[in-house]
Amino acid sequence: MEWQGPPTLRLRTTALLLGAQGDTDSGRGAKGGAGGEMAVRLTPWPTWPVRPYARLSAGFLLFLRGPFLPGGDFYDFILGAGGGLEVSIGTRVVLFGDVAATHLSNGQGVMTSNPAYDGWGGLVGCNVLLQDPTGAGDGPPEPPVGPESPNPRATFTPGIIGEAQLGWTDRLMGGGRARIAERLTERLLTIATLRGAAFGDSPYEEVGLALVGHWSHLTAGAQATYEHIPGIAALVEQAQVEAHLTGETSLFATAILQQQTVFADFVVAGFGLRAFPFDRLRFDGGLGLTRSLEAAASSSIGPYVAVEWQLPLPARTWQISLFAERQLSTDALVGMRVAWNMGDTLLVVARRTGWLPVQ
Repeated sequence: MEWQGPPTLRLRTTALLLGAQGDTDSGRGAKGGAGGEMAVRLTPWPTWPVRPYARLSAGFLLFLRGPFLPGGDFYDFILGAGGGLEVSIGTRVVLFGDVAATHLSNGQGVMTSNPAYDGWGGLVGCNVLLQDPTGAGDGPPEPPVGPESPNPRATFTPGIIGEAQLGWTDRLMGGGRARIAERLTERLLTIATLRGAAFGDSPYEEVGLALVGHWSHLTAGAQATYEHIPGIAALVEQAQVEAHLTGETSLFATAILQQQTVFADFVVAGFGLRAFPFDRLRFDGGLGLTRSLEAAASSSIGPYVAVEWQLPLPARTWQISLFAERQLSTDALVGMRVAWNMGDTLLVVARRTGWLPVQ
């Protein structure tokens, strides 16, 4: 099922079935499974007769009869990226051709005993619109939210974002985070972060400070964070750049260096697509690469996925949103965010009054 947002952007949900065959030398066979995924598709030139597009998708598969690849687990995350061409036949029928790459893994580290799958494929198909698209695609896309748009925090009154979290890795995690955003100039702001959580029985504290700049076609930020759990302290530096392709989509790239007092330091790199099918709905999808800096260390690759939906409220100075994330750190989180004086939509927070670092 696919939904048309702005002329340049579509959101799609898909049910998946995966069949597999073949055996290892030891007789262990590959198994089939089922699941679903969510995808965003960017069409930069929606009025052209033949329209190129790019798409990014993320989802999951369950393998209840046994792992898809021998040595794996009963679940896998699936991440896809690709592009293609589409052409309209009449007002409600669209023909398309698509080429895509797919990565399948469970986020527990890629090794001989826990393999991943990477593949390429093609698709030729037909979309039939269920709703008459009359009026869709008229005129150019709306301009990006940037310095030329009205500033919802024209004064230097700080904005506040509070967050409640519940998550899991190898153990249950619960906690909260508070961010205070203060305008420095028309384009620059600073954000202070304070977080407290518990991973199982271990308390965790975090304090950080970020400098963020917003321009019409670019958002860039840098942050330094001090983290502490009993017996271990860490200093984390992060830099992130977002290139605004349209008023609703950005490409992001981030790099994180974590320096620890007990374990080896490590680096994390992430990249992907951030999309706002609607200004109150955010979808992130990408890949993360993690590597320890100790000698002879190996790298691991995993998906990054985040979805956030802002609840409809009549008060424009307040925002309440629900979110779910599969982070670069492999933490899986769900939670709720409450914002005050940060503008009226998630898109404004991301590109004008705040910052959404990939974590």
